[in-house]
This record gives sequence, structure tokens and C-alpha cells, in this order.
Amino acid sequence: MGDHDLAEIGSIAPIAAWAGQSPLILTGTIGSNIALADPTASAERIAEVARVAGLSPMLLARGGLGAAIDARGGGISGGERRRIALARALLKPAPVMLLDEPTAHLDADAEARLIEVIAHVCAGRTTIFATHSARLAAIADVVVDLGEIA
Repeated sequence: MGDHDLAEIGSIAPIAAWAGQSPLILTGTIGSNIALADPTASAERIAEVARVAGLSPMLLARGGLGAAIDARGGGISGGERRRIALARALLKPAPVMLLDEPTAHLDADAEARLIEVIAHVCAGRTTIFATHSARLAAIADVVVDLGEIA
């Protein structure tokens, strides 16, 4: 990383933001679930990353960031879960973004909208994503194709 050997740095957790395939959802509110990345974040900052991550339609339908959700995330679609995870990752001021299958199981329109968001929010960050989506891979500067893994 820059002038530092990764062996000297140790864990990359402090400098990396993560959005996985099956995001952790805890009992609470949509806002509190996003704030897991930075519990000291202001309500305005949480609202901004939610907007950037494309959560505005969901928030409008559910009554905002204060809308309650259960531990299973009942009623939240896979795409909404991924957007919550993306908002959470955006909230962390990390120079490295790790995204695991962020567009999996989305229809073509939802995938296209999320790819647009990802391209925008990853500008200026080192971003590594795992994907099977040719559309998502097309926005990468470098693609490493692992081929068919049995």
C-alpha cells in the first residue's frame, strides 16, 4: 500500500470497507444498520450515503432511516440488502473498497442502476470486486478471470 509493505501494516481492516453477498442485518432501524460502519456518523451523513447507494425509493416506501427492521431483515429484498451494505461501506472513510457479488440476483434494470452507483462511489478508491457479471466487470480497470472453478 503506497510506500508500506503489507506485512508491516498487518490487518487491512482499518483501511478497507466491505460489502458482502449476505450483509449483516441487525434488529433496529435502517439507519442504525447503515451506521454500523461508523456509530459516530451524523444523521445527515447517514442519509447522504443512503441516497448515494440508491436507497431513496426504499426509504420513501418504508418511512425513512428510522424504519424498523428485524434481525432477519424481513421484507427487505436482496437488492435492498446489498444497497444497505454499500451505504455502510461508503460510510467508512476507507481508501480500499471490497465488494463481493454486489449485483448478484438482481434483474437487469436493478443491476444497471447499481453498477452506475458503484462506478460513481468507487471513484478515487482502490476497489476490488468479485463478480460473475460481465456488465459489472466492464467498469473495472483490470479484470482477473479465474475461469470455471469446479
